[in-house]
Parts: sequence; C-alpha cells; structure tokens
Amino acid sequence: QLAQWVGPVAEFATGADLLVFATADARGVLQIGILSGKPPLLSAHEEEGALRLELPEDMPSSMTHAEICGGLAISFATARRARINGALTRGAGQTNLHATETFTLCKKYVAPTIALDESRHIGPVSREPAHLDDPAVLARLEAAETAFLATLSPAGAPDVAHRGGPAGFLRPDAAHN
Repeated sequence: QLAQWVGPVAEFATGADLLVFATADARGVLQIGILSGKPPLLSAHEEEGALRLELPEDMPSSMTHAEICGGLAISFATARRARINGALTRGAGQTNLHATETFTLCKKYVAPTIALDESRHIGPVSREPAHLDDPAVLARLEAAETAFLATLSPAGAPDVAHRGGPAGFLRPDAAHN
C-alpha cells in the first residue's frame, strides 16, 4: 500500500538541519556540498505537482556548477529525512534544484541529536587524503553512528544515502582497500 507514497518531502526539506548534496564534475568525479544550521536552510515550492528547492546563495561552488544533483535533507532533531534528486538551474543570484525524484525515508538508524551551534556552516572546508590503515581514521570509523554514501549511477547521476547504526556498524576491512 505504501509503494507509491512519497510523503511530505517539502516539509521534511524545510525542517532539515543538514543538507548533503552530491554533483559530478565534467570528469565524473563526485563533489560533495554540505550545509548545516538552524532550519530552514532552503525554501521549497510546489509547482504544478513538482518540487523546486531554492538553495541558499552560499552553497558550495562545486555544487552550483553541475547540471544534475543528488541530495538528502535530514533533521537529526526529529529524525526526518528525505531523498531529493534533480536538475540544477542558476540565475538571478540563486540556484534552484528542480526535483525529479523525491521520497521520504524511515527514521531507522537516525540518531536524534541537537546542534552545538545554530549558525549556518558550509562544508567541507578542506579535504585531505585519508588512508584506511591510519589508526586515527580507523578509530573514527569504528566510533561512527552516522555515515553518508555518495554514488554515481552508470548514467552519471549522483545520489546521496544515509547509513547509520550503533557504534561499530562500520567495520573497515583492510583486505578490500
């Protein structure tokens, strides 16, 4: 009975305190944009049965130079999350995500948390190579309760998924590095 139910994606998106978006550059390399802070982080408009998200002007530039985008809007305070994939358009100082695929997700494995700071934060602020055999990386992974996975479909469409569970649900396997 729930096979065709999408849920209140616009409501979940505007109530999100974390947005994770993935785009691909011209070489097919995934770029990740993260925005967190006090909701609302974006505005949602339902137009002719479709959803359009007006993204903040300060979204990471790596995200606003692509044509297609996969995203996840999540509220850790209420354990609500929604998947939002679509096409990006830019103009008049704003970026819009015209959703082509949307659905809400269950609360399972969303660890309810509250932000330490309500101000808006854009990330990642830096990147550096990490190796799975580094003890600090292994310790961080083994203690994690939440993870995000960004992927590209064979057609090059980016997508973001949330994974979670009790500490230890991620188990690095050095044999498959």
